Amino acid sequence: MALGFGPASRLGLALHRKSPEDIRMANDVKILIVDDDLSFRTVMRSACEDLGDVVVADSGRAAIQILKTSPIDFVFSDIVMLDGDGIELLEWVKASPDHAQIPVVLITGHTTATPRALELGAFAVLNKPFDLEQITDVFQRARA
Repeated sequence: MALGFGPASRLGLALHRKSPEDIRMANDVKILIVDDDLSFRTVMRSACEDLGDVVVADSGRAAIQILKTSPIDFVFSDIVMLDGDGIELLEWVKASPDHAQIPVVLITGHTTATPRALELGAFAVLNKPFDLEQITDVFQRARA
């Protein structure tokens, strides 16, 4: 199922359910989802709930505040946002000695951002639209 822009009803919420082994593998992983689009955050939250505990932020700046106060193990972030974009968030994470080890996966509809994101240390870049299974795949690769 492809995940892209638009209302959650158009995106579809029939998510791939993980096996019990996958759920146990997540243990106490805390995942931060960052996007200024409420519909996209909702779908991403649903897609990640079987992978760990999910926290959401509506901007890069809000995400930084969460990272400063809560232990986070994994970040999925949109790149284009109004109040602190995903590139700024990635730069902050990688520059912070306490957070630099956190895998950051950036999400974008603009493929021109991919090379820069990878140069700055993004674990991966998912280009919209993408399949929901890619969320699990990239998460498992980062956790391996």
